[in-house]
Order: sequence, then C-alpha cells, then structure tokens
Amino acid sequence: MKQVYLALLAVLGCTWWCAAQAPIADGWTRIEPPLEVSFPRDHGAHPDTRTEWWYLTGEVRDEQGHLHGVQVTIFRQGLQAGAAQSTDSPLRARQAYAAHVAWLDTTVGTLKHVERVRREGLDLARASTTMLDAKVDDVSMLMDAQGAIEVRCGAQEAGFELRLTCVPTRGWTRHGHEGVSRKGPEAGNASLYLSATRLRTSGTLRRVEPNGAWTELKVQGESWFDHEWGSSQLGSGVIGWDWLGLRLADGRDLMLYRLRTKDGGVLEQSSGTLVEANGQVVHLKREDFEIEELAHWTSPRTKGIWPVHLRLRVPKHGIEAEAVARARDCELDGSASTGTVYWEGPVVLSGTVQGSGYLEVTGRAGSLEARF
Repeated sequence: MKQVYLALLAVLGCTWWCAAQAPIADGWTRIEPPLEVSFPRDHGAHPDTRTEWWYLTGEVRDEQGHLHGVQVTIFRQGLQAGAAQSTDSPLRARQAYAAHVAWLDTTVGTLKHVERVRREGLDLARASTTMLDAKVDDVSMLMDAQGAIEVRCGAQEAGFELRLTCVPTRGWTRHGHEGVSRKGPEAGNASLYLSATRLRTSGTLRRVEPNGAWTELKVQGESWFDHEWGSSQLGSGVIGWDWLGLRLADGRDLMLYRLRTKDGGVLEQSSGTLVEANGQVVHLKREDFEIEELAHWTSPRTKGIWPVHLRLRVPKHGIEAEAVARARDCELDGSASTGTVYWEGPVVLSGTVQGSGYLEVTGRAGSLEARF
C-alpha cells in the first residue's frame, strides 16, 4: 500500500509541476483592477484562476505555557481552464489540491510536517465556490456563519494532530494598490490577496509521546490567515520571495512582501501593508520599507541558505526592529506535492516595536521563476 501511495504522489506531483511550468493558456482569469469582493463567496474557491491558497500561521501556548508554532495550508492548482463539459469523463479533474501542515515545538526547536496531494473528486479534495469549505484528505478548513474558521488536521504519521477554532478580532484586510497585489510589471502579474491579521485561536494539539502514547494539550493564542488567488503572479526574472506577517504589541499589524530577482535585486512591485490599531489600512510601496539579512542557516538536506535574522525598517511609521527565528530549521520540503522547498517559521520582533509572527522564504533551494 505504501508503494501505491508513493506512486500516486509521484504522478500527482508531476501533474502539479507540469501545470506550474507550462505557459499561461487562454481561458484563465487574470487579476486586474477594478475588482469587487463579496463575502462569504470570495472566501471560497476561484477555479477560473490558476493558483489559489488558504494559509494559516499562528502561535499558541499550552496549559504549561509552552509555545507552539502552527502552519496549515491548502493549495489549489488549476489543471485546465474553463467549465466542465457534459462530455467529460467522470474521472477527469480540472483542479489539483495540496495541503501542508507543520508544527514547531519551540521548547525543543523541533519542526514536524506532513503534506497531502490529491486531484479533485470523490470527496478526497474539494473547495466550495460559495464559502470557505476546503478539504484535502484529513486536512480541512471551514468558516461558520459567524466568521470563525475551523481548522482540522490529521498528521498521525508525524506524531501530531490539530483542531483549532480561529476567530477574527478585526476586519479583513485587502492588500495592494487599488485592491490588487502586484507581483510584476506585466499585465496579470498580480493576485487578489486578503488577510485576517488577528484571530483569537484556541483548540487542541494531540501529540505522540516517546512511549507511543498520545497526549492532548489544550492551546490558545493568535494566528494570521491569508487567502490569495491569481493566474500569472510572479514577474519575469523573479526567483522567490520573502514574506512577513507580524502582530505588533502596540496593536498594529504588518505585512511585508519582498520579491527577489535572479540578478540579486528586488522587484519594484514588492510591497507591504500596515494595519493600524483602529483598523485603518496603509499601503506600503517598495521604497517605504527595507529588509536586511543579518544571519543565515544552511540546510544540511537541500543546501538552501535561509535568512533567520532580519532587520526591518519602515521609517515613516517609526518601525526599526529585528526579527529572529524561534528555531533555525523550519525548512519544509514540498517536493511530493507543490514541488517547492521553502522556509516557514515563527519569529519574535524587538526594537522600536515588539511583536511576533511568521516569516516565509522561497527560492533559496531552487528558483521559483515561471512557477507561479
């Protein structure tokens, strides 16, 4: 059975990789302003676009005060544009899905993660187009009528399971100029990017102990939820990105998105968002912020060189601080699903402001050029 499962992963991984590598075909909807957003519909899937993800990152503490970092992601990749036809085979799938789940026990600095990959159908993988209701095997996200997001993740082979309820404590933020998050200069190099930057999070973390017994921990804390979709996001020459989602102790929230190019530069369309404590949203242009890399960690597995200590400057808003990873080895190898190796882990912020959140880095263990 294990060999069959691995073979299926290889086939689906190739399907995902080939779809991501192929040129954008006619039929996919490109993200261009003006675009209106309507809830709850736009919390759901947008199968007319090629790429989409729902992304939860958070920090929770158990009853003993120990801090845990959690990441749960569901990805959707369009395989073929256009609506299903009556002549299509019932086995034909137009969407592929992947899920990544990671848990960091900061007490010991150990990261555990799993990935799932499925083509749509047979209730193994799906995403509603009318609301947030997405599933890949035993990983699911469901928004209730009050706006709370229920996250369920089985990761028994890695020794943990998550059941979380995430309640937004401020409104949804729409990133980018004119409500569109640009990723390059060409038409359509953009996404529609929404975030719930602060969610009161509670639930349970089950983990397996060294003796093989399972222990259930009650946890609570805060998380950040992203939903992003588009068809041709990264501009030409972009090899990866650095992303930070930070909750500041003064009540503000900060997102920074740096697009790195293969010549060592930073794309002009790099941007950010500052959410004031009163909920006001401020768009940050490339020239409004700086990210400086102060220290790195080299993966013994992939040889990827990942920044784990950054200096952040947003001068107009009084922010000069350092973001330090709570653990250095937060590399996630998604080779069997999305074909991407990336670094994703919690960071703590100190300086003119304090806070915490998550750092995501891609393109340091293989370029992502033409992948998204």
